[in-house]
Amino acid sequence: MTNKLFFLFCVFLATTTPIWAQFPYEEIIFAGKVIKISPGPFVVSGDIPSYGLVKYKITKIYVGKYDKEEIVVDHLILTGNELDNIKPGNKVKITVHKSKSIALRINFHGIRETSEAIEFYYLARGTITRVKRSQFRARLTR
Repeated sequence: MTNKLFFLFCVFLATTTPIWAQFPYEEIIFAGKVIKISPGPFVVSGDIPSYGLVKYKITKIYVGKYDKEEIVVDHLILTGNELDNIKPGNKVKITVHKSKSIALRINFHGIRETSEAIEFYYLARGTITRVKRSQFRARLTR
């Protein structure tokens, strides 16, 4: 009887917990400068996920660890306009999580090359927050 209750409890948890919360991941929150954005228009995600790539130069890490100067982030495209608010040179604050795999690998010359071996993917979570120049400098000096 207890095995049956435990099984039903596990099924309940698996079906009510969001998929991203079922697996541990490492979160990184950073401020950075947009270097390059893969061109749109983007196909919106449906049965097959679609990603837009953005390369950032990291200027400050708020949460997590990352030891390189630049990072390539995969942004899940749900509406088609997720990357419309940013341009190369913009300063932003963004949250990503580190993953060993991705549903569909996207490559774009100058951001991620086809021949490039990937140890981890960095998937954007939430929205990109543009940082004003004065806020950006103040955050860097703290």
